[in-house]
Amino acid sequence: MKTKLSLLVLAFAITSNAFAISLEEETKFIEKALKEGAVTIEQKNAVSHYFQSIAQKKALEAKRYRDIASLSHGGKVLAEEARKREFNKMAESLEEESRVYEKLAKDFSNTLKEVASK
Repeated sequence: MKTKLSLLVLAFAITSNAFAISLEEETKFIEKALKEGAVTIEQKNAVSHYFQSIAQKKALEAKRYRDIASLSHGGKVLAEEARKREFNKMAESLEEESRVYEKLAKDFSNTLKEVASK
């Protein structure tokens, strides 16, 4: 109950106009609250699945950007190369984020295995 209340207060504070933070910072705060609030095995399992789901979505989006980068739109060569570089850069960034989320999911999964073996 206490963690639910703190998550609700955190969500309200983040969405109010009194706090001017970016979406990325907001996401980090929420993820931190999820990690710290997961106490039971079921909660840790849910957080692990959540992080794995985010990792898969980011990997899929990265693949889409790579596919877009490989398409030719018949423009000028320099503009076409710049477009490809930009899409590949976005894909690399998403792949890195995907690896981070996969690691978080794996850490929670390992924690579950340790608790189950005790």
